[in-house]
Amino acid sequence: MYVFLALSKKSMKKCRTNEFFSYFTFLNNEVICKEKISMIFNHSTFWFTQKLRLVCITVLLFICFLPIYSQIEQDTLTTRVISSFEGTHFKIAFMQNEIEMDYRKLLRIFMASKKGANVVVSYPNGSVVSYTIQPNAVQTVTVQNALEIRVPEIVSPLSIDIRSDVPIAVYALNSDYLTSDGFSSFPISFWDTSYIVISSPNDAYTSDTSASPTRNAFLTAIRASEFMVIASEDVTEVTITPKVNTKGGMIAGQPTTIFLNNGECYLVQSSSLAVGSGDLSGSSITSDKPIGVLSGHVRTSVPNFLGQADSKDHLVEMMPPLKTWGKEYASIPYIVMDQNGPALGGDVFRVVTSEPNTLLTVEFDNTTDVVFLPNAGSVYSRNTNRINFPTIWKADKPILVAQLMPSNQIKLSSSNSTDPFMIVLPPTEKFVSRILFQVPNNPPSNPNQYLQHFVTIIADSLAMELMRYDGLLVRTINPNFKTKKILKTSYYFTTLAVTSGQHEFATTKGKFGGSLYGGGFADSYGITLGFSLGESIRTDTIRPRFALTDSCGILYGSLYDLPSINASGIDDYYIVNDSSFNITTTFTPESDDTVQVLARVVDRLSDAKLLIDVYDRDGNGTKLRYYYIAPKITIPATVNFGNVAITDTTCSGFYVYNTGIIPITISKLTEVSGSKFYLKNQLILPITILPNDSFYIETCIFPNNGITKISDSIIVDFGCSIQKKIGVQANLQLINI
Repeated sequence: MYVFLALSKKSMKKCRTNEFFSYFTFLNNEVICKEKISMIFNHSTFWFTQKLRLVCITVLLFICFLPIYSQIEQDTLTTRVISSFEGTHFKIAFMQNEIEMDYRKLLRIFMASKKGANVVVSYPNGSVVSYTIQPNAVQTVTVQNALEIRVPEIVSPLSIDIRSDVPIAVYALNSDYLTSDGFSSFPISFWDTSYIVISSPNDAYTSDTSASPTRNAFLTAIRASEFMVIASEDVTEVTITPKVNTKGGMIAGQPTTIFLNNGECYLVQSSSLAVGSGDLSGSSITSDKPIGVLSGHVRTSVPNFLGQADSKDHLVEMMPPLKTWGKEYASIPYIVMDQNGPALGGDVFRVVTSEPNTLLTVEFDNTTDVVFLPNAGSVYSRNTNRINFPTIWKADKPILVAQLMPSNQIKLSSSNSTDPFMIVLPPTEKFVSRILFQVPNNPPSNPNQYLQHFVTIIADSLAMELMRYDGLLVRTINPNFKTKKILKTSYYFTTLAVTSGQHEFATTKGKFGGSLYGGGFADSYGITLGFSLGESIRTDTIRPRFALTDSCGILYGSLYDLPSINASGIDDYYIVNDSSFNITTTFTPESDDTVQVLARVVDRLSDAKLLIDVYDRDGNGTKLRYYYIAPKITIPATVNFGNVAITDTTCSGFYVYNTGIIPITISKLTEVSGSKFYLKNQLILPITILPNDSFYIETCIFPNNGITKISDSIIVDFGCSIQKKIGVQANLQLINI
């Protein structure tokens, strides 16, 4: 067999250089211009000849394309200040809720995603469950009650590990009969090594002498102040300095060191002191590796010495690291319907200091209180002098402020009132431009657990004008928003009733903070909606970078935060799934500021696209766009010569069409099967087919005695390990003359 190849002539003209044209040069260094296309290719110089060539080669056609066309772009993303509560790696654990476990105990985890997310939940017993969360949906996971940590000051390997391929928001809710609270989980990337906690003093129910001794012993048993440490790495050294004596024997003011491995927890509870004492607030926890800290109370009233001691609830919040505290906070009253008159109006506040000699100023309703707090870990409480007005809290050193709903505070009907809850407020310096959150639904076992849910929003003037709730302008939902100003500041506030499910607050300009809470009959919860957990003063202004190499549809390299004295490290990175296709990607964290990237085009004969967003901890972002333009070629599946006279040389032709927008190149034509064909090496290679052009290939058979049938293949190699086959068939017949 021999093959004649004819390349059709196209008029070649030189053209002006611009970003929409590629130049190709072949053999004689002639410059030609291909048709205008929408992509800019990395490889834009090729070799080509205009001359027609006629050659004889074997039946085996080996076609190799030029280097695969692709493009890598890096764009700057708008600096974001989204809630740091969104991330890709979490650890969840549950502290003790009430001294006895009711059969209606329910531990739940809620996971929400703006994008579609693939989530893997790993349990302490080694079991692993995978979930696919649809965009704008919530995945609820019920956790075994045995994972609630109820024994203090022993190492408990009972945390739950959650990993997602894109950022998600994770909330946990611990419910027992008529006692519950929840918390927003911080991604492990924002865990740190230094904390001071906020809690509440010990509490107990009022003695009931008419009850049985067993019942009365249950009522009067102390419910303890508590906090818990969760480790994210093996051999983590943790030093705890409690504010009061603990059940496990730690002494107030004296540091105790423990060691935890990845996923292990350590619960600390105050000793069984009298009601109103044993407050662990102000206790410090330090470590040599990042840890997470929960703090709260087994079950308490708020405040716990004013006569409403039998309206109690579990308290829990995740503590922000010390370095993320702020110097200014804003608060507005929780929804109050004055069930029991003005005496119960207003909220309880607790403030903890990070440094000694802190000067705190509290401003509300034409009142200014100035308080001097002498020590790190000093606690300032407003129990009897509660506040029922929009308030500004300022300090000359970083502080942490918690707002607590007093017992019997919300009247939801003529007979139902909620128990207390605690929310850590976001500092105004840490306000954000987007918060994704979910409102818990009532479980079938307790369909009336929460009768209403509320969100409080405090926003600066820009955000007040532009922020949206699930796409609707907040100032349209609540026209009073723009009239509700906090004192003489630039902050505005509003409270909205919300429903179960996933929701989003977002603004294109300005910043805001918020809290979520809900209540029902003798039950309630409160959750910080979100704030930035980056450094209080943004010092890193340099966006992350990609250093990537592309070879045959394989993209490899790293994304990294540029080394500098202010480098904040990589926060999160994810594939924009709805804009990426025909490509698989894996990320391998190498250090705090470097992540290795490996992406592979799945089908190299089809186009592919990859979008990756990466942010550092100060909100600087970069978007990677990778375009892979596949070669497009049309060739017949079979070349059939039919019946061929054994005494004649017979030829048949077919076209090879380039139907794509990039050139393809025939680089080699060789015999594969060893058939008795003749090879004539007259072709000067390589030869390129321009877009929308074609080669005509004429294949001729030299009959050979002893052969009656030809059934073979043409192997078409596209380069980069891409191959196809073309069948070649002929029946040889002896023709009588």
